Amino acid sequence: MAKKSVTAIAEERAERLAQKMGYEFVDVELAKEHGAAFLRIYVDKAGGMSLDDCAAFHHAIIGQIEDLEYDYLETVSYTHLRAHETLRYL
Repeated sequence: MAKKSVTAIAEERAERLAQKMGYEFVDVELAKEHGAAFLRIYVDKAGGMSLDDCAAFHHAIIGQIEDLEYDYLETVSYTHLRAHETLRYL
């Protein structure tokens, strides 16, 4: 049986936790930047994610993914990411 990737495992765990917390899991990515591995988890909710929502999810997920190989974890509000991308093109 093939070993699951870091992103596949993180996705399963993040999706389950997001649902439990009332958030929508959007995506996960593992990116190499400046010699480090950044694990980014994108979440959203109706009405948008607040900074407190992102912090709550971040603190809840960190214990569930500490066995995975990455250097930095970022919890990203998909709501704010979409707004930023929209403003960039105005």
